[in-house]
Parts: sequence; structure tokens; C-alpha cells
Amino acid sequence: MKWFKHDSDAHADAKLERILIKYGADGYAIYWYCLELIAAKVDKNHCTFELEHDAELIGYKLKIDTLRVEEIMRYMVSIDLFQINQETRRIMCLQLAKRLDEYSTKALPPAIMSRQYPDDVPTVSGLDKIRIEEKRIRKKYILSGKPDVVSSDFDVSCKAIILALNALAGTHFKHDAKGTRRLIKARFQEGATLQDFEKVIKIKVEQWADDEKFKSYLRPETLFAANHFESYRNDYEIKHEKGE
Repeated sequence: MKWFKHDSDAHADAKLERILIKYGADGYAIYWYCLELIAAKVDKNHCTFELEHDAELIGYKLKIDTLRVEEIMRYMVSIDLFQINQETRRIMCLQLAKRLDEYSTKALPPAIMSRQYPDDVPTVSGLDKIRIEEKRIRKKYILSGKPDVVSSDFDVSCKAIILALNALAGTHFKHDAKGTRRLIKARFQEGATLQDFEKVIKIKVEQWADDEKFKSYLRPETLFAANHFESYRNDYEIKHEKGE
């Protein structure tokens, strides 16, 4: 990958502003250096968007203490600037797929392009598909005056939610399973939004993905259950309102 798009106002992004406030130039340098390292490895034979360098190497290159690099990287993962591949345990940045240069887009085989970052795979950073669908569905609610989910929108919503769960938790659930659809529809009817589902998934992945006892509960019947959903959503709000 010869280059990637770097917006001139990237520093104004809310998450990068938090990095600057918390870690100053060290955090900003580590973020962009890691993106460069990931992008440099992207070609027709290597399209995982994973970071191969460890904290020691990054610290050595940037003249920053290794422990500080590790702390900053953990924080970046916690605020969704980077992700953890649940299979390889490496840091990755799927959002970088959206910033592919023209050369790389043409050079990569269509099969690799669609396998690595199809349009409907939400990234950890914002889970764009969920947010786009939320805006669209909210608009349709307002126009129709109906509190329920329109059938076609509901199908797309189920798919987006389960894709998000599978992407973040490394699971393989089906979006069209009857029990899953029933749970999701019930939460929508109670007033939940797609963003609420995003919050529930993210907070529980953060808390349970590395816990052998609890990671098996990263499943629709636990996360989206009536007696759990609101409590989990509240857990997310409490943590992220504090800026942890």
C-alpha cells in the first residue's frame, strides 16, 4: 500500500483529541506510526490490517518507553482507535481499509478485497453500518409514525448487529436465527436503538473476551436478554462517561 488518506483535520477527531489530552505528542505519534506500519504491509498477499511490530520496537523507533507505549496502545484499543484480532491476538485497524489508495485498490484481487473488508462488516471504531442503519430507521419511524421495526429494515438491522458481534467477539452466529431475531425485535420494541446494541456488544467484549469463564456468554441469548440488556448498556455508559 503506497499511501493512505490522511484528512487535514484528523487532529480534531474526538478520539484523537482524547489521545492528545491524555498522552500529548507521544500518543499522536504512536497512532500515526502504527497506521504507517500496518499500511506498509498491505499488498495482494497480505491484507489483514494487523500490526506486526510490538511495543518494544515501536518504543525504540519513537524513543518512547516501552511501558508507556503499551499503556497508550491499550488505551487506543479501549476507545476503538484500534482493535484486537481475537484469533491472533494482534492489534489491527480495519478502518484503514476505507483509506486504501487507488493503487492498492486496483492491485488487490477482488476476492481478497471482499473477504477482508466487505461493505457490511462493521469496524470496532464506530461500527459504521450500525450507525447508518440507525439514522435511516429513525427517519422512517418519524415519517411513518410506527413504533415497530419495518420488516426490511429489521432484516438489515439484525444482520448489522450480528455482524458486529461476530467481528468483535470472534463468534459465528447467524443473523437469521429465530431466537436471535426474537430477542432483537423485543429490545427494539422496548425502545432500544442500534447504538444501544453496539454499546452492549462492545462493553461485554471488553470485559469478557479474555476471560475463559465468561467469554462463552458473548452470545445473543445472554447479551440481548430482557433481564440483561439495559444493565449492560448502563455499564457502557458508566465506563465511557468517565473516559476510561
